[in-house]
Amino acid sequence: MSSSTSSSSAVEKPLVGASIFVVGQDDGIKPTIEALGARICGKVEDATHALYLGGREVVEELQTCRRLNVPVVEPSWLERMSGLGPEEHWSEVEVGSHVPVVMAEVPCERRRRDAESALEGSICETMSYLTRENPASVEEEELRRAIELSMLEFALVFRKETPARRRASPFVVLGVEESATPTEIKAAYRKRALETHPDKGGKPGDFERVAWAYRSLLRPTSTSPETTILAIKTTVDRDAELKDHRSLVDALFQNDQDRDAKLSNQRAALGVLSLVAVEAGASTKNETNRVLTNTCFYLSLATSYLSGIGALDDATRSPDPNDPSADDALRSETALRLKRLVESAVLAAHPEWAAKGQVGDDVQAFSDFLVFTLDSNTIVGDLAVAVFDTVSGFVDIYKGKNYDRGSPDELTSNLLTIKFLPGHYQPLIPVADDRPDLHHLLHILDANSVLYVITDG
Repeated sequence: MSSSTSSSSAVEKPLVGASIFVVGQDDGIKPTIEALGARICGKVEDATHALYLGGREVVEELQTCRRLNVPVVEPSWLERMSGLGPEEHWSEVEVGSHVPVVMAEVPCERRRRDAESALEGSICETMSYLTRENPASVEEEELRRAIELSMLEFALVFRKETPARRRASPFVVLGVEESATPTEIKAAYRKRALETHPDKGGKPGDFERVAWAYRSLLRPTSTSPETTILAIKTTVDRDAELKDHRSLVDALFQNDQDRDAKLSNQRAALGVLSLVAVEAGASTKNETNRVLTNTCFYLSLATSYLSGIGALDDATRSPDPNDPSADDALRSETALRLKRLVESAVLAAHPEWAAKGQVGDDVQAFSDFLVFTLDSNTIVGDLAVAVFDTVSGFVDIYKGKNYDRGSPDELTSNLLTIKFLPGHYQPLIPVADDRPDLHHLLHILDANSVLYVITDG
């Protein structure tokens, strides 16, 4: 195949930003791939697409591609790319008609299970990091969440107790003086909770009474900073926000008949905003230099953030493992920090997801994790993240509680824009000097009839 078959209106290097993993015997097609602007990579983890060149001895590689959600295509896909028009982008072209027949014979798990496995591996990796770096904090969060879960049965358990026990003073239950400070109450609660928790051999009724006493004594009765900090904040609200978010998305986009129109509107909005998708990669390294895969979401966030604050020499340059730059190192380090912040917030709310070796049924995409960080005092709470979904054509917006408090410059730099493709995320980088803030972005979305959902911190 030769790029000379492309039309006169075709883009000169249409695959700039793409990374191709070649599966099978190379028949001299690599120069064509490079001529189209794509990078040839040596690992599936770093690829945006896998090019299948035939052979049955590569089943294991094809299985890896399917497991990592890397699209596998035939050389006909390159032919299609060589004729890509100036208004098209390689990431938006459907690959269905270019998937090799052999993929139907490659065994795989259900797609949802694949997504859950990726999430499970990511969140368990963060759990291991937290356990190693701050085991006391992890134990406290596990205990706190166990108490919250147990409180779901609190009303039933507590009403079955005798009137005499029900009227017991919370000070007596915790064994503290009425003049006890919040710090002393917390220490007493921790001691009694460990003694009475069912997992520690205690009786459920006693444990619930300890939880009730603690909540009663620390229910805010003043504006004291210490009291406010120590008051229990459950994760029920966050979980409810996530479910409401999902319900709203389902209600708005369950009718897929006008999907092409929605995608066209989304592309028009991106054009007005001068936002272009670039490749940020899919793997990075952790604190012990071990390679972490399936981190395209965090790499995309990092690239958009670093671009906004002007920290990258070239935000549009794709990472190259064979020739890493200072930008690549900064992008990787920032992605890891964001991963720790976001997934730590998820584990603070749901440590049982890691303890049970599972992720929640209500969380099927990394972007959903942002719900648990929007009200935090970390950098994530200062951000607004807009996720352009190329499957449905809508935009998912997560707005941190402190975003609106920023200066005009911060409102633009703190708006992160990323793109969701099936199984992959990419950062959206402005190619013009005028970077939008959230208010301007919403105005453009409205003007182009792009549907969106905003989740606030």
